[in-house]
This record gives sequence, C-alpha cells and structure tokens, in this order.
Amino acid sequence: MQQDFRAHRPEEMDLILIETTDQGPFVEDCFYLLLKGESFWRIPNSNAGEVFAWLGSSDKIDWMQSVLASCSVENATFVLWRKEGPPVLSAERDSELKTRFARLLERRFEIEASAVQALYESLVKRYSEAHRAYHTMDHISHCLWELDQIEEQLKQHDEIELAIWYHDAVYEIRSKTNEEDSAKLLKKHLGSLKTSIDLQTVEALILASKHLGSGHAPQSSTTDLFLDIDLSILGQTPLDYARYCRQVREEYKSVGRLRYAYGRKKVLKHFLSIPLYRTTRFKTKYEAQAKANLANEIKAYWWMP
Repeated sequence: MQQDFRAHRPEEMDLILIETTDQGPFVEDCFYLLLKGESFWRIPNSNAGEVFAWLGSSDKIDWMQSVLASCSVENATFVLWRKEGPPVLSAERDSELKTRFARLLERRFEIEASAVQALYESLVKRYSEAHRAYHTMDHISHCLWELDQIEEQLKQHDEIELAIWYHDAVYEIRSKTNEEDSAKLLKKHLGSLKTSIDLQTVEALILASKHLGSGHAPQSSTTDLFLDIDLSILGQTPLDYARYCRQVREEYKSVGRLRYAYGRKKVLKHFLSIPLYRTTRFKTKYEAQAKANLANEIKAYWWMP
C-alpha cells in the first residue's frame, strides 16, 4: 500500500503540479500530481481541501500557478514546486533572462543598450509565436539552466549561450531550413557589430542543432555540450517528458493522427537506437531516463508499424 503523501513535507517532493483538462465542468478536469522518487499521487480537485492544507505548511509553493490553474479550461500543466530542475518560466524568471541577455551582449559586443532591448524583444516575440508550444522561451530558459549547472569554466561559454538564445529563433514545422534561417537571423542581428565572440562558432552550433547524427556535426567539446543541452528535455522526469510530448503534438496539430504517429515513431526509434548524449556528464545524468522515456512513448504508438 502506498504511503499517504501527507507523511512527507511538500519540500520533500520532487515535483508538485496541477494538471487541467478541457473536459469540464461536468467531469473532473483538475488534478494534483505529486511525485517523490518512485511514488506518485494523482489527486482529483474534489479532494483539494486536504491538499491545500498540506501545501499551506510550506512557504515554497508558487501559489500564482495555482491561481492560473483555477482559470484554465485547456489541457495544461502548472508547476507549484520542483525540488530540482529548471526554474518555471515566470515574470521573475523573464526579468532574469532579459538581464542575462543584455549582460551577454554588452560584455561581448559594441552595442547600445536600446539596441539590446530591441533585440531581446524581437527574440521574445519570435519565441512567443502562436504556433509554438515547445520551442518557446521556456525551452530557452531550460537550456540556459542546464548550462548554469556546469561548474567548471568553459572555454567558449558565451558562444554556447548565444547559440542557445538563437538556435530556435526561426521555427516553422514544415520548413527544412529552420536552423539555417536562425543562423542567418543571428548574422542579421549581430554580424555587423564589433565583437570579441566567435560568431562562426555560434553559427556552426546552431546548424548542428539539426541533430542529424554522427558525421554531420563536428566533434568538439563545445558542440557536444551544446547538443546535449538541447536534448536534455528527453531525460527529464516522466511527467516533464509527457508535457514535452503534448507540446510537440500541439505544434504539429495540423498534421493528421496517422501521419503524425508514423513520423513520430520513426524519430523515436532512431533516437532509441543511438547514444543520445555525447558528454560523460549528460550520459550519466540523463541517458538512462531518456531511453526509458522514449521507449514508453513508443508504446503509445503500438498500433503503428
């Protein structure tokens, strides 16, 4: 018998979130999801009183996410607490990202502050396009967090960071040149400025994010680390991975069910057949969980050859 979740403090949970659906109001459409190690609780909103009382014992809960969840009529996930992992994109995090982008450009480029602000707003506008669900500022925030977890000094840290900012700046699901177009946008924005950063390396990193497999992207510590960061979502918790799957499907909502299942399963089987991560750090941290996540998603397409 699974232990009562109230035997733990909220801060001891690995993840606390609210999941909403578009099925209400006549059926249950709001659930609290609690994850701690191998233990998992899914509690319907009809039992919200006991969950609220338990959450109230902690000052770490993001109650604004709870408010947003109460207004949701869509299939969505709201993170109230995460013990470890990338920060939830919020007004505070957005302010941090804006400051970070400005410091990077002002440190490595000869550029006016007003121009930096315009570039940041331009990028945010792109990452906020209506057809995006996964390739958003949340993805950029996650990638930057992964970069920050690396404690040792990196020779081309700023090149990797700039590539993170721009690698999905252009994203259209039917385009085969998103990476090339993102690299061109980088050159358009920053190519004429005097800089101490190696823009050719940044362009090469963006092009490598096609993830075409060995032999296509040059082997280097910088490239290996950047590509591992970009694929880090695959090794997240099963709940985070499920959210990623829903977001990818949302981006491809114009693609029919059969066609999507065929293409998605083909991609999943390819990734499952090869080593996912190039660096020892990411192999150790994410490879096993990523393989498990991919295998579980493939099971959802059991009906597709």
